Amino acid sequence: MPTLTETIAQELLAAADEPSRLEAVLRQYGHSKGPLYHALARATALLTEHLTRLSHESKEAEKECRERQQHLRVAEQELARMEQGWATKAKELTAIDERLQERQEFPDQANKLAGAKWTIDRTFKLAFALTI
Repeated sequence: MPTLTETIAQELLAAADEPSRLEAVLRQYGHSKGPLYHALARATALLTEHLTRLSHESKEAEKECRERQQHLRVAEQELARMEQGWATKAKELTAIDERLQERQEFPDQANKLAGAKWTIDRTFKLAFALTI
């Protein structure tokens, strides 16, 4: 069975967030000054310990938040670098595709010339004649 001091301390801690309950506990045990003061001291120590722990946890959470924000900035920079690389590769691919299209036109043109009885020999003879 808990002592009167322990009972008062528990009730004080339970009522810590509600001023009306806190006042009721103080009125209820006001006649027992010794146990009340000891309970107040014990509750204050427990609350101080709890607040210290919460403060430490808060600082750790803030530190973790800053670290995550830094990781996010690095990731965003990496993403921007990758997107820039992708844009460059897309331009290169477009240029390669255009050259491929041009090269695919050569056989079509050669077939047209072959249909018109145009041969490589005639091309060389014409080129030779134009250079003289």
